[in-house]
Amino acid sequence: MKKQILLVDDDAAYANVVHRVLMKSGYDVETVYQPTQGLQLLKLKKFDLILSDFKMPKMNGLQFFEEIRKTDSSVPFVIMTGFANEHQPESVIQTGASGFLAKPFNSESMLKLFKAILFDESDQEAFEAPEVEFRELGIDEFISGKIGNFNIFVRLESGRFLKVVHSGEELTPGRLLAYKKRGLTSLYLKLEDYQKYVDMQLKLAQAVTQSQVVSREKRVAFVRRSNEFVLHQIFSFGVDEHLFQHVKNLMELNIKTLAQSDELLNLIGSLNSISDQMISHSMGVSIYSTLLAKALGWDSQDALFNIYVGALFHDMGLRTMPLSMTQKPYVDYTAEELKEYQRHPLIALDMLKGFPDITTEVLLIIAQHHESPTGNGFPAGLSDALIFPMAKVVAIADEFCELVIKSPGSASHGVLRSHVDALKFLTQIKGSFLDQKMLEVFLGLFSSTKKGAA
Repeated sequence: MKKQILLVDDDAAYANVVHRVLMKSGYDVETVYQPTQGLQLLKLKKFDLILSDFKMPKMNGLQFFEEIRKTDSSVPFVIMTGFANEHQPESVIQTGASGFLAKPFNSESMLKLFKAILFDESDQEAFEAPEVEFRELGIDEFISGKIGNFNIFVRLESGRFLKVVHSGEELTPGRLLAYKKRGLTSLYLKLEDYQKYVDMQLKLAQAVTQSQVVSREKRVAFVRRSNEFVLHQIFSFGVDEHLFQHVKNLMELNIKTLAQSDELLNLIGSLNSISDQMISHSMGVSIYSTLLAKALGWDSQDALFNIYVGALFHDMGLRTMPLSMTQKPYVDYTAEELKEYQRHPLIALDMLKGFPDITTEVLLIIAQHHESPTGNGFPAGLSDALIFPMAKVVAIADEFCELVIKSPGSASHGVLRSHVDALKFLTQIKGSFLDQKMLEVFLGLFSSTKKGAA
């Protein structure tokens, strides 16, 4: 079935040329010369895409788009204009438009954009390829804008792959939204391009956090997003040398953020918006562990790095366990499930111990973050004197984050608590299971003089 296009342009001569090109390319096209006519037509008929000029009398293209969105926010909307210098593409795509065409444009660029938005199973350019040649990324992990020198693909229901974003092309928020409304949850990169994309994400985050013209909210959002992105890749595909280098870069990025108390507050507060609870929990534990380490006077780069990485990876072993376990409170575990849960530090050790850049200190943190000075911890039931000090730091941050951040199993404590209530719970209920001196230092992070940084 042919795709239905609504074309709106007050320049009749230009509109008629575009109309003929689209018809010749296999689209059904309805052309009108005023936005008001387009609105009337939309009441009578559904379209797969709307192509509209920007500069028109009485109602411009963006105003036309706003009117459409009041009744139908799902139809892809592409805007064209001959005033590209006056109305930059960035200002257009921020409105949610799926694409931008600067007049005069050639028919090839227009058809390429339409195909990328309106692809289907019958597309003759779709091809079969082994899935191992691609890396899947959640659609929300993509940053809109110029995507760099690589291509982006979708996977069709038939299992074939189709290129939808070409190297150097604009990936607009509107196009991402259009894909999501079609039910897509993932996009794909070739393996060789995946590393480039990860590099781009981190470089962008570093540039944003160093910029004095970018708002505090955007800086915090980029730091959080970068942490979330790298952790998702590690938890999904394991650690490799390239990703581990990014972990080092992230530590530096986070420590810079920790130095700004107001930004730290916003970063921590944003963690509960992350859908993957294991990622949000791991990020929270790494931040609070680093804060506690610095408060203890452990200021060396090596110490902070080991604390940060150990905290980031402390629950990696849980990734091998069924969702039916990790998504329910610990208190509801069967005896067999509890036994399996208590193995997760050892599972993480097996996953990481062969990796040459993982230090002994990091492995000890991962192995011992559930040990307790009482001797009643797991998996080894170590006595206080045998527990690695850095593991004690992460243990405190781990317990605290289970109370204030959405975390696997945290429902055992009920609803999320305020920082004040969480600290009371730690001292009254959990205090004997944690290192007392370190816990006092941790409480000091939230004293009245530093409350803004909590």
